[in-house]
Amino acid sequence: MPRSVSRVLFSLAFGLLFQAWGSIAAAQSTAAAQSQSAQPETNLLVSPATPARNVTGRWATMSVTGANRSDTDAVETAVVMLGDATNQQFAREFWIPAKAKRQSWLPVRIPEDIPMGQSQLTMSSIHLKQTDGGEAFQNNAVGMPTSTRSLLLSWESSRTGVLLEPSDPDQGTDERMDQLLRTIYAARDSLGVSNQDLGIVNFSGSFLPPVPKPLDPLDQLVIAGDQMLLDSSAVTQIRSWVHSGGRLWVMMDQIDFDAARALVDGLETFSPVDHVELNSLALRQSSQLAPSDEATVDEWTSEKPAKLLRCLVESGEVAYRVDGWPAAVWLPFGEGEILLTTLEANGWIHPDRPTTALQTLATRFFVARLEPVQPSLELATSLSDQIGYQIPQRSVIALVLGFHLLVLLGAGIVLMQRHALHHLAWLVPATGVLGTAALLWIGTRQTSVVPATIATAQVTQVLPGGSEGRVATVAAIYSGQSQMLELSASPQTTTRLPDLEASSEMRRLVWDDSGRSNWQFVSQPPGVVRQVRADSTALFPRPWMLRGTFGRDGFESRLIGLEGKQMDDGVIVALGRPTLAVDVNSESTAASGFDDVMSPDQFIDDTLLSDVQRRRQQHLRELMSDEPPLIGPTPTLLAWTDPLGGGVTIGGDFNRKGSMLAVVPVELERPSADTPFRVPASFVRLESVGSGSGTTSFFNSETGKWLAEMNQPTQTVLRCVPPSVLLPCRLSRAVMEIKIKAPSRQLEIQGRVDGEFVTLHRVSNPAGVLRFEIDQTDSLQLDADGGLVIAIAVSETAEQREAAEEELSAADEADSDESDDDRDTDPAPIRSPWQIDYLHVNLEGITL
Repeated sequence: MPRSVSRVLFSLAFGLLFQAWGSIAAAQSTAAAQSQSAQPETNLLVSPATPARNVTGRWATMSVTGANRSDTDAVETAVVMLGDATNQQFAREFWIPAKAKRQSWLPVRIPEDIPMGQSQLTMSSIHLKQTDGGEAFQNNAVGMPTSTRSLLLSWESSRTGVLLEPSDPDQGTDERMDQLLRTIYAARDSLGVSNQDLGIVNFSGSFLPPVPKPLDPLDQLVIAGDQMLLDSSAVTQIRSWVHSGGRLWVMMDQIDFDAARALVDGLETFSPVDHVELNSLALRQSSQLAPSDEATVDEWTSEKPAKLLRCLVESGEVAYRVDGWPAAVWLPFGEGEILLTTLEANGWIHPDRPTTALQTLATRFFVARLEPVQPSLELATSLSDQIGYQIPQRSVIALVLGFHLLVLLGAGIVLMQRHALHHLAWLVPATGVLGTAALLWIGTRQTSVVPATIATAQVTQVLPGGSEGRVATVAAIYSGQSQMLELSASPQTTTRLPDLEASSEMRRLVWDDSGRSNWQFVSQPPGVVRQVRADSTALFPRPWMLRGTFGRDGFESRLIGLEGKQMDDGVIVALGRPTLAVDVNSESTAASGFDDVMSPDQFIDDTLLSDVQRRRQQHLRELMSDEPPLIGPTPTLLAWTDPLGGGVTIGGDFNRKGSMLAVVPVELERPSADTPFRVPASFVRLESVGSGSGTTSFFNSETGKWLAEMNQPTQTVLRCVPPSVLLPCRLSRAVMEIKIKAPSRQLEIQGRVDGEFVTLHRVSNPAGVLRFEIDQTDSLQLDADGGLVIAIAVSETAEQREAAEEELSAADEADSDESDDDRDTDPAPIRSPWQIDYLHVNLEGITL
C-alpha cells in the first residue's frame, strides 16, 4: 500500500477515535453534572454512638452527622423512630455552617415492651426541612424518604465500659493498655459468660457525649486514665451514674491522685506514700471481710514486677492488703459502689488464670445494676389529692366573720347611745343571714369549677460533696379545657410522658443545639390528669450540706447552701437508727439533744399533724421500707421545701403547687480537744457481735430490728460505735432507752469490765419503754476500734427454769438399764414469747 494512503487511513482512524473519546467524555461530564444537580445540598446520617449498647427501658445515644454543601448555613432536623412505635419520635435539630460537616448526638429511649431474646430493633430516620408550607421530607442519598438500620439489643447479664488513655505506640502505651484489658476481661470472664457477650465497651475518645445519661446502658465502668477526668461535665455524669446504682472501678496506680479527687469523695482520708515494684507479693483478705483464720492469701510471683501505690486509708472497706498496705478498697456512693485498687493490673492475674482475690472482687463488681430508687413516684401517689375544688382560705373566712362582728359591735354602740337596743332583735338575725349568704357564695364559687392545676412532687438527692444533685420530678397536669402543652427541659434532663407511652397519639421530643429539649404535638385533654416525669442533674453554685459537730447540748448544726429557702420538718435519718429532729431554719447554729430522738417510724416532730404532714410522714415510711431504702446507714438530712426550677418547664396559665424533698448529706467536724459532747442515738451505730459463749444474736445491725416473738433466753452483745470524728475520746455516761415486753422474765443490762460481762441493771417483768444510765467508768471503756461493748440479756421464765431442772433431775435418776422404749417422751416446750421493739443508745463524753 502506498505510504500516502496509509497516512490518510491512519489520520482518518485517529480522527474517528478522538471524536468517539470526546463524545464519551462529554456524556460522562453531562451525567456527572446531572448527578451533582440531583444530589441534595444537605445530608444527615444517624448511627449508634459509644457505648453502642441498647437495653430495654434505658436511654441510648445516637450520633447525628450532617453535611452542608450549599453556600448558606442550614438548620436541619433528624427524626428517629424505634421499632413499630412510629408515633413516638426523637428528633435532633442542629445548625450546620455552609460548606461544612458537623456531628451531634441524640438521646433516645429504648422501648420496654420488647420480647425477651429479640436480638435486633429497627431504627427508622427521616430528614425534615422547614418550608413555608410546614415540614417537608427530604430524600436520602438513594432517593428514599426514610433510612432504616438495625440496632443490636443487649441482653447480657451486665455491661462494662472502660476509659483508658489514648493509645500511643511511640510512648509504649500499647502494651500497658493490653495488660489492663487482659486483667479486666479475666475478672469478668471468671464469672462465666452469659448467652450473649458483646464484649467490653472501650471509650476511645477523651470525652463523653454531652447528653443526659450517656452511661445509662452500662452496669460497670473502669477508669484507668486521666484524660476523662479533665472534663468537668463528664465527671458530673459519672458521679451521677454511680450514685444511681452503677459500679465504678478506679485504678489508682494509673491515674493522677489529685485528678481522682474530683471524681471520688472520701479521698481526703487517703494519703499516698510512694510507689514500689514487687516481683512477689501476697494478696491477703482483710479482716473486715473474713476472720483472720478464714482469710484467703494469694501468692503471686513474676519476673515482670507489679507496681504498688502504697497509701494510708482511714475510711472505706479494705478488701485486700499487700504487706499491710491496702490493695483494694470499697467505698459506698449513693446506691452504687466505688472500687479503688492500688496494685498494678498484672499483679491481679497469674500467667494462666486470675488470682482468687480478683475473682472475689469480680463477684461483687460485675453485677447487673439495679434500677435506681424512684422516690418521686412514691410522692406522686398523693398528687391527685392536690387537684380538685379549692377550699376557701382561712383568711377569707376570718375576714367575713370579723366584718360580721364589727357590724354588730358598731350597730350595738350606736343603738345603745340612742337607747334603741330593741332593734338588735332583728339586726342580729339579719347580719347573720348576710354573713351566711356571703360564705355560701364564696363556697359555691370555689367549688363550681376545678381550676387548671399543675401539682409537682420532687426529690433532690444531693451527692456527697454537695456540689451536684440528682433531681427526680413528677408533675400531674389537669385542665378543664383542651389545650396544647408547652413542655421543655433544661440540658442534662430527660423527660417521659408515661400516660402516652401505650397510646397511639403522636408526640416528638426535640433536642436543639443549646442542649434543651421540648415536646411537640402533646395535647392536654379536658378533665384528664396527665403526668410528666423528669430526671436531671443539678449543679449548685454553693454546696448543699448540713454541717455540724457535737457539743455540750448535743448535735450542733447549720444548713449550708440553702439559706433563704423555707425548710420544713427537717430530720436526720439513717438506716437502722432512730430519727433525729433538727431545726433547719435557724439563722444560727441549732442543737439537737437526746430529747429530739424520735420513736421508730416517726419522721415529723409534731404532736398534732396537719394533712400535709401526715402525707409526708406516710411517704417517708414507705420510702424507708422500700428495697433498697431511700437512705442507707449514713446519717442524712431530709427536709421539705418548694420545688426547684430549671429542670422541666410547663408553660401555660395554671395554678401551681407542690413540694420538694431535699436529701442532703451531713458533714461532721471534729470538736476541739477537751470538749464535752453529747451524741444522740441517731449517730451511734449498733453492731451485733459474737459474745464468745456460743450465744446467738437476735439483732439485725443493718435494719436495727430485733427478731419477733422470741421464746428462748438469750444474750445479745452489741458494739455502740460513736462517730469517728470524736475519736479519741473518753465516755462519761451512756443513756439507753429500750422498749420491751418480756413477762415473767428478767432483763439485764451488762457492761464489759476486764473482758468479762457484769450486770449493771436488772429488771423483772420488763414492759414498756425503760430508761437506763451507765456511768461506771470501768464499764465505759472503748475497745481498740473505738466501740463501747454492752450486752442485753433476757432470762428464761420461772416455768422454763423449773421444767429444765425437773428434766435434769429425771435424767439423773433414770436407771442405767432402762430401755429407751420405757422412757417418757420429751415434754412440749413451754412458750412464753418476748419481744424487743427498739434500743436507742445515747453517749456522753469528752474529746481527748
